[in-house]
Amino acid sequence: MMRPLLAISALSTLCVADLAANVRKFLNGGQHGHSHEYLASTPIAPEQFGDEKTPIHLSVSAYQDGERCAKTIDWGFARAEHPDRISFGVLQARSEKDLDCVQLFRVERLPGLCKELVAKGQVAATEAACAVQILSRINNKQIELGEARGPAHQRSMQSELINFDRDDKYCVETDSHMDFLEKWDSLAIEDWNKVKNEFAVLTAYVMDLGAKENGYAHGSMVDCCGWSNDGDGMLRGNQCGDMARVDTPYLTMNWAAGFSFHRCHAERNVPIDHNLEWIFTGEEVDRAARLWTNGYDLYLPTRGFVLHNYSHANQGFWRAGNPFDIDKAAKASRAKLIEMGLSDGHSREHKESVGHYYPMGKQRTVEQYMEFSRPAINKKVQCRSLNLERVPVADPASLAASAKKPAAHEL
Repeated sequence: MMRPLLAISALSTLCVADLAANVRKFLNGGQHGHSHEYLASTPIAPEQFGDEKTPIHLSVSAYQDGERCAKTIDWGFARAEHPDRISFGVLQARSEKDLDCVQLFRVERLPGLCKELVAKGQVAATEAACAVQILSRINNKQIELGEARGPAHQRSMQSELINFDRDDKYCVETDSHMDFLEKWDSLAIEDWNKVKNEFAVLTAYVMDLGAKENGYAHGSMVDCCGWSNDGDGMLRGNQCGDMARVDTPYLTMNWAAGFSFHRCHAERNVPIDHNLEWIFTGEEVDRAARLWTNGYDLYLPTRGFVLHNYSHANQGFWRAGNPFDIDKAAKASRAKLIEMGLSDGHSREHKESVGHYYPMGKQRTVEQYMEFSRPAINKKVQCRSLNLERVPVADPASLAASAKKPAAHEL
């Protein structure tokens, strides 16, 4: 089975043994003398917990959607308690006639944003200086509509726009038509800190914009739990349910493309697979299983930090290619997922005819993942009622070292 190529920076000359020597700093506040079984079953505690200075990068994938995308950037900065730690990577598929998301933000949204932030004392002393600072924290890439080749393939390009400059930086994956709760940045970090797990991923489908009214999004959380067979051998996320919020995030087996909050090393270690072209159902279970088998744990956030504009949904990417070619590529993507075991929990021997894809990790197996998910496959349940327990990893030392490894997958 082929594996993704690695582009190793000069820093990677540090040997893994040197990195692994610091593992115990991650494990339970530096406790010594534990057995391998204990360390494997215990989450690796962060060496640095998030605070008011920890940077957050938002990866936004936009298919056309220029006007709503510009609002998403505006509100991401405006609603943050510490906007000076926020950065964006905007990947927009557009034609010449489509509105340019970042240009529209610069012209129509940035002046008002900086006026507000300066008045609150949250950024530089002048509006002009604020504008320079804000624009310097937006990386932007545009592609032709036909280059998107479906949501998973387009999202896979986002890592090009991430600066992997700090081990403690957080990354957020989200859509281009979102709003945010006030102080969303601090609330998300507060949730992440509570689980005391360097490899925690907070993820869930997001509430509608209307959930901001009457404090609903503050008092509720979304419980996304399990998968359903779509009849074509693919698993898609079960319908989620709003629940009264609890104080601490709890485990799930799901990953949701609309909101994912984690250390940026997750993007480096487990990049979205650009080989999955023209696929919608299957993207999320692939990402969930690959994160999980690489040692990451998926948790449901305790609030609706990010809110979704569900009106005017655009799936125009299906019209941006030849129907025959799209169908052929989609079938090839499904074959890759089936070979990995994401339809029935049984991985197959790799066939060259299936083509290249990013494989499962080595910390856990796909069979373990499907067993972990089994209580919520084709069943209407909430993960809150399942009391899921974390599955031990195979090699806690190498997992801890991966949080600092300065390698990035080549796209």
